[in-house]
Amino acid sequence: MTQMQDLKVLSKSSARIATFAVRLCDGAVDKYTYTQKRTQTSTIAYKFEVTLVGSNPQEYCIGYVKGSETDCKKAAASFKDGTIWALSKVALDTFTQAQYVSTPIHFRVDLAKSTTKIQDESDGAHKALYASMPSSPVPPTSVADVTRIATNRSTDLIAVVKEVQNEKRTSKAGEMIVDIVLVDNSMGSSGKLAAIDVSVFGESKIEQLTNNVGKPMAFFNLSIACDKKGGKPKITHFGKDKIAPAPECPKTVELRHKADELQAATDTEKLTQVWEPNQSRDVAGPVALSCAAFLDFTKEIPEAAVPDVSQLMWVHIEEPAPEETILIGDRIWFQTQLRDNSGKMSVGVPLRSALELANVKDKDTFIERHAAGELNLPLLCHARVSRTIRKEEPAGKTFVNHILEKVEPVSWDPSSAPNAAYTDVLAILNNCPPHDEGIAFSCLEDLQPDPFCGMRISYGGSPGPKCVYAAVLVASSRKSKTDPIGENGFQVVTAGVKDVANPAGTATAYVGDHTLLGYCNVDDLPGFRLDPPRGRDYRVAFVLISKVDAEGFHIHKVQNIEPDQMDNTIKCMQRLRRMSKQIRPEGTGKRSHDLSLNASGLKKARTLQRSPTGDSLPDDSLLLPSAAAACTSD
Repeated sequence: MTQMQDLKVLSKSSARIATFAVRLCDGAVDKYTYTQKRTQTSTIAYKFEVTLVGSNPQEYCIGYVKGSETDCKKAAASFKDGTIWALSKVALDTFTQAQYVSTPIHFRVDLAKSTTKIQDESDGAHKALYASMPSSPVPPTSVADVTRIATNRSTDLIAVVKEVQNEKRTSKAGEMIVDIVLVDNSMGSSGKLAAIDVSVFGESKIEQLTNNVGKPMAFFNLSIACDKKGGKPKITHFGKDKIAPAPECPKTVELRHKADELQAATDTEKLTQVWEPNQSRDVAGPVALSCAAFLDFTKEIPEAAVPDVSQLMWVHIEEPAPEETILIGDRIWFQTQLRDNSGKMSVGVPLRSALELANVKDKDTFIERHAAGELNLPLLCHARVSRTIRKEEPAGKTFVNHILEKVEPVSWDPSSAPNAAYTDVLAILNNCPPHDEGIAFSCLEDLQPDPFCGMRISYGGSPGPKCVYAAVLVASSRKSKTDPIGENGFQVVTAGVKDVANPAGTATAYVGDHTLLGYCNVDDLPGFRLDPPRGRDYRVAFVLISKVDAEGFHIHKVQNIEPDQMDNTIKCMQRLRRMSKQIRPEGTGKRSHDLSLNASGLKKARTLQRSPTGDSLPDDSLLLPSAAAACTSD
């Protein structure tokens, strides 16, 4: 018989060579939805999850199977609660970060990819194993341990429900929230009884806890968020997370014995704070136009006279990489870069904006797509960004935070294109120091190689703004050439590409003869090819260019343009290029220099998809400097 190892020795190296005995409990099939990257269609998916308990009840982790509904139901029928299995050649989840795994063994086991063998209880050789293996997990963490956590993480806990507070509130999703107090006879650093506040979501769960005040309960997947160094952690237990009567173990027996004493205790030490949802700001109605560079310049000047909410149009929002953290506790919240033709700024993205950007309906789908690198955010959006002031105690330092409150993909409606209403924004921007991390709208013929910056822009011989990406509208009449690179990579080369929005061309005769190339994996290959659709002469696409060299124009991202959008897209791109030509920053101060803004001088947009009413944007030589007085520099 193969020697079984304790689950506590499970690691990335031991997983490949050792065999582990585990008992299963609490298996369940979960249904969720996500949007397929290639087809952009909403798809229903399933997963099966079960707790794997080792020879010690305090050593356990989660096992899972992902696949079709049939696959998951088959897994549930095979991996039944109470059965014992031998696991070998263990496949571990490589996407979920350990800090968000609540179990004492910080791994998730892919049961479908691992080698599994059930241990038959009727076999005499396995009777002793069934008699000795625990039937349920026992969380080892104490309340005092939780109070000492200083970074975002998740954990499981057994504790006595000391109090369920009467005050109720609701989350943005309409879930009922109540704060409870938990104790477990462990002591805090002051020598007093440790206690924690936990914000519990879900009406049925709250009712269950109310009926069990004074009793020990098991809480699985408590989410702990530490907003700042030295601050009190916030602990939440969300609606889908499990609570149950505490399993039979020495700690449960002790807590039952001392339940009355613990419930009545008054000399406690609390080192946590209750969870309060950040209420979204009202961003409806007319909102002043602004730009990313100006908001970025003033972020270190809390007293700057900047509107509380600004509208930024034609922005590119960077997609968080799969390895980047997008959660605080169990909530979606991440920082990313927003770029427009003025520069870039950092914005916080809450759940509501994340779902709008990724065009998904729920948090779980967003997390799944992020882990797979398939968020597929739109290349250009219109956005409303709020500016909030936060003061950190006890140091007293004040910070400015920018939050993405509302966002929509561009529709290419000509009414959203820049017009004379932008002259005030341009005047303010051109009085700021140069900002070279934005996007510039241009034609391919405007882009030249540059050994230091990757590319430079020249509008008819006049230097254009420096940028990270150049935005162009192109047409391809030829099929792309694809060459394999490495094990799973491809180089995609498209020759004979033409400028669609170049004023030198016409609607029926595009100009230019350029080569575009991009590098991608097999999943992204269809999106990088510029083959003409069947029955059409050209494939027209909006492209972000990251570099120009002797090989050609290097593609960062591509978005195809539908035939019925062509005329409007050309009009918008030509006007955006005209605006980019007028960005000539003349300020010489540092990024944090003192700037102030008279908001009354800025035009306001009524909706995300429409610019303020105004005449056509003036030609380069007619840029009005009237708003320069609204921006001052020390």
